[in-house]
Amino acid sequence: MKKIIALLVIVLGYATNGFAAADKVCYPSSGTPGKQNFTIAKTLTKEENMANAVLVDKESTTSSGSVSFTCDCTSPNTSVSHWWSTQGMFPYTSSNGYSWQQLSPFLAASVELYIYNSGGNNMHAVPFTGISNKVSEKCGMSGSAASGSRGTVSIKIIKPAVGQINFNGTVAKMWHYRKANYINPADPVEMMVNLNLNITVPEGCTLLAGSTLNIDLGSQTRQTQFVGQPYPEPPTSYTPRAVNLQFDCDFANAALDVVLSGNADDQGQGFATSSPDVSVIVTDSNGSIIPPNTEAGKVNVGLSTITDTLKLKAYPTNSGSEVAPNAAPYTATATILLTYE
Repeated sequence: MKKIIALLVIVLGYATNGFAAADKVCYPSSGTPGKQNFTIAKTLTKEENMANAVLVDKESTTSSGSVSFTCDCTSPNTSVSHWWSTQGMFPYTSSNGYSWQQLSPFLAASVELYIYNSGGNNMHAVPFTGISNKVSEKCGMSGSAASGSRGTVSIKIIKPAVGQINFNGTVAKMWHYRKANYINPADPVEMMVNLNLNITVPEGCTLLAGSTLNIDLGSQTRQTQFVGQPYPEPPTSYTPRAVNLQFDCDFANAALDVVLSGNADDQGQGFATSSPDVSVIVTDSNGSIIPPNTEAGKVNVGLSTITDTLKLKAYPTNSGSEVAPNAAPYTATATILLTYE
């Protein structure tokens, strides 16, 4: 079974949107979506850290009351019902009333939303299209509804993992319509479901250099060294810095797959930095570029040694449109993901 660990490496060195009013579309009266926020922190025992184990089963939010809305209709005085539709944010599989969205290679979440007077217990697994509260009112109206104001979330392990597992993001969106069996993600969202997840398994690996590895790419690299050096080449007369990764693990006899996870630059080969003109390129010991979020190599954990050393290199490159980047400090951050059998 694959197990995953996340560690951290730090490398030194307003938009607006809107919508076009559509027939029979409802939107938040406040102009911004309502929010359901789930915050879950849990420390697992070894017995809980098993494939397909449900860690959290239908944990409820505290009801946010009613959701205020306004509906736009071409025929505002026509009496029609209300319908709600939802989407999850990740690929999902359905099983026994759950719709498990895969948040990562090792975690899944299932979200339910409440729709008033919709049958059963009025809770419905996301995604769904066109669930009605069976209440007819004039189409063009403003009001408030309990539908979408509360819900549940469940968390399941896909593969056992070790270390610190974090997720923070949106897992579901809900739309409100006055027409059946319809959804358009470009329409204004009425409700968003956000999940902040922090799971700890008290075993894993640490970097021998400490919890954070800082790599100094130098403070004396001159702008002129970048001139004539196209992306993704290093500056002239620049010696790439060594990045030696070695890990202290709570186990032995395993082959660790090492991935450097981070924000890629626009060209996709380097790590974006705090400077729009500079990217950081990581290579293997032979100089072959390792793009962000791809496997950087393997190291072995043995009984007699802590681990092998994965030897990488890093250097800056000019990723901007100017002949040379602006003279300014820059930083880039990468997370080390370790998986092992």
